[in-house]
Order: sequence, then C-alpha cells, then structure tokens
Amino acid sequence: MFRRDPTLRRIVEVFRAAGAQTIVLFGSRARGDATPASDYDVVVVMRRCRRNYVDRLLDLGPVVRRVGRPMNLIVYTPAEFRRVLRDSVFGDILKADGIILYEGDGSASLVSDGRR
Repeated sequence: MFRRDPTLRRIVEVFRAAGAQTIVLFGSRARGDATPASDYDVVVVMRRCRRNYVDRLLDLGPVVRRVGRPMNLIVYTPAEFRRVLRDSVFGDILKADGIILYEGDGSASLVSDGRR
C-alpha cells in the first residue's frame, strides 16, 4: 500500500522532516475501504510539541499543507501516545487497524506492522 500511494510517501517525508518520531495511518485508508474522496487519518507522535493541543495543530498546519491532501491529524507526545495505546478505545482501534508508516523509536510497537 505504501509504495502505491504517493501521498503516504509524502506524509512520511514531510512529517519526518518536521521531527515526527512515529507516524500511524488509521481509518478507511488503513482498513482498505477508502474512496477517492477519503481523507488521510494520521497519528503523529512528536517529541517536542506544545502542551496546548490547538497550538500543536497550528504549528503543524504548514506541514499538512505541504502534503496537499485532506488530512485528519492527531498529534501526541510519546507519553500521551503510550497512554492512548494502553488505556483507550482509540488505542484499541489503532492496534486493530493502524498501519505504522514510520517508527523512529519503537513507540508504536503495539500497532500493526503495516504488511497488509
């Protein structure tokens, strides 16, 4: 899937350049039931990001624009991401359907390996 979708390659390229530790695709594109109009649902784990969630999204707005496709972006610190994977329904969804696009630190080890 990753090799066939230039947008996924672009997501990894621009978010890695912005300092992402981990990038996980979820939602319809990860499950394989996306339509051409589907957005890209992505979790990005950033070691350095502001405490306020809205500020995080504003900081990464220029990065999202460089992708050039509609995205639903969720940004976590490594500690927040570990907590989500361990203690939330969303973490269960990521573990069931998420595809690791990039992992620089092992923090996504509970998410699927993307070999679908």
